[in-house]
Amino acid sequence: MADKPLKTPRWNTDLTNNTEPSEAKKNTGWLVSEDPPSSFFNFLANLAGTWLQWLDDRITNVGGT
Repeated sequence: MADKPLKTPRWNTDLTNNTEPSEAKKNTGWLVSEDPPSSFFNFLANLAGTWLQWLDDRITNVGGT
């Protein structure tokens, strides 16, 4: 089993250039020839990092390492 990483992903924490895609875009995803805006990627990376930090906080509070 791998060791627990010492860092949690952190990206775009000041939320500049961060746009949540519309519900329609979330349903269809990106098309083959589409170049998604950087603000969508920033939103996704920030959301993933926020969730991972939230989960890590819960595991740590339960006594995990």
